[in-house]
Amino acid sequence: MTITAINNGTMNTVNANDIGELKGLLASARAQGKNVAIIDIPVRLFAIDSAYQTEERTGRSLAYLTNNFKKEKLLPVTGVPHDEEGKIYLVDGYGRWQASQIVDEGKEKKEYEYLSCMVILNAPTEPEARRRYEAEQYAFQNMGTSRVTPLQKHGAYTCMKYPAALILNKMKEKYDFSLCKGSGQRQAGVLGSYSTAFYICRVNGEDCADYIFDVCKKAGFNIKPNGYATYVLTALRDIWRYYPENREVAADYLAKWLREREPAQFKAKAMARYGMLDHRTACSLYLEDLLVDNVDFQHVRSVEGKTVTMVA
Repeated sequence: MTITAINNGTMNTVNANDIGELKGLLASARAQGKNVAIIDIPVRLFAIDSAYQTEERTGRSLAYLTNNFKKEKLLPVTGVPHDEEGKIYLVDGYGRWQASQIVDEGKEKKEYEYLSCMVILNAPTEPEARRRYEAEQYAFQNMGTSRVTPLQKHGAYTCMKYPAALILNKMKEKYDFSLCKGSGQRQAGVLGSYSTAFYICRVNGEDCADYIFDVCKKAGFNIKPNGYATYVLTALRDIWRYYPENREVAADYLAKWLREREPAQFKAKAMARYGMLDHRTACSLYLEDLLVDNVDFQHVRSVEGKTVTMVA
């Protein structure tokens, strides 16, 4: 088995000076009995073990890391010391290490000769046990962290003044609905899907969002369970998209038609007609049919089996 230590694309050999330098860098933390310590480490002391971690990055991956590289957002890499080699073997942060060196290329004064590293000091020291430990840390590096949902990011989006978040906040204040907090059936006045609403605000903008929530309010869906369900929001979004010249006419008719029905009844009618399609597409097409049959609109989509295509 080969242990490859990569530094600017070349293989490192064991160096007595490196061993002494690493020992000195870790001495204080070890004397204090720390299990983990964040220490600025010279990047020339970093390495990876090719037995469990590939040293290759796709051009797209490295380009993304490099183009989005910001010093103030750079988090520490994570590594395990190999005292006998004078190296820190990274189990998390190889991409950040490589991107930092690309950013530094051509600079007279290097900014990233050192990177902050969370050094795991209580890892096994026996080589095979240490490798298994490192491999587990690398393979399951995010297992102990729960995924932050889009809804949980909303406050951060607001602080960062993301336009979509600000639009959604404006709609929330104007139409007095609540953001969803779980899955399943929604109570009256609760948004069916934060991600869907956020996407509409981001892609289609404030006019579209206002159109949707205005129709829902006029239809009384704002006070009905599942009134803001995803299939309602996306169906009305499609009407806004496909009939730009007749939006108000469509809104008036659909608000009156929907007012006489529960959201679940609307969905049931749509699925009875388009049962071979997913419920969101079925509801969207059903609203289009209503406008074609009752308000003399023209179809903009056609359906063949499970295929929906735009009318030329």
